[in-house]
Amino acid sequence: MALIELKNVSKIYHLGSEDVIALNNINLKIEKGEFISIIGPSGSGKSTLMHILGCLESPTKGDYFFDGVNVKDFGDSRLAYMRNRRIGFVFQNYNLLPQFNVLSNVALPLLYCGIGSKERNRMAAEALRSANLTHRNRHRPGELSGGERQRVAIARAIVNNPDIILADEPTGNLDQKVGKEIISLFKGLNKEKNVTVVLVTHDLNVAAMARRIVRILDGEIIEDKENNIGTL
Repeated sequence: MALIELKNVSKIYHLGSEDVIALNNINLKIEKGEFISIIGPSGSGKSTLMHILGCLESPTKGDYFFDGVNVKDFGDSRLAYMRNRRIGFVFQNYNLLPQFNVLSNVALPLLYCGIGSKERNRMAAEALRSANLTHRNRHRPGELSGGERQRVAIARAIVNNPDIILADEPTGNLDQKVGKEIISLFKGLNKEKNVTVVLVTHDLNVAAMARRIVRILDGEIIEDKENNIGTL
């Protein structure tokens, strides 16, 4: 059974008298432990697809199965649980809280789980070790480089040991060298922790580092292929 399966998923936005089709009849399976890239130009629907995979939006039509269960049957509390416990998010702009230090930023998802302070800090420190960033625990985001901020964001994404990491243009604000280091980190987490990684990008070089490439254009999947090159 696939970790994720989309069946005939469409997303339609109603803008005044006009309907905008962001996704059109998408069928997609993602197995546990895969590392895939979803690539397409701006406006292709790739971010909308990621929002649906991350339970941030619901399909207008079709079904989304996560671990064999139809997500459209979930209420708000169960969707919140999914986003907090089973899905890790990494964004281009990091989305770190500037008033908190690195350790507190990483531990934040655990606070919403009701985990005590001592255990939160232990789990956050472990996630930072996995992200190769233990020496910056007490620094604030404004004191870090772009690459370090993204490592903090990755540590926060994995702190709850999610089933899947969804990364939306995670190298978009980084230079090529640092970007490769971040993709190498994702690949290491995928291999060592068997966490599924879905990387959304418009960059062909970044997409080529994944083991499977899904191309999307005008809201439709136009190619889905295994990638034998997926090495840095």
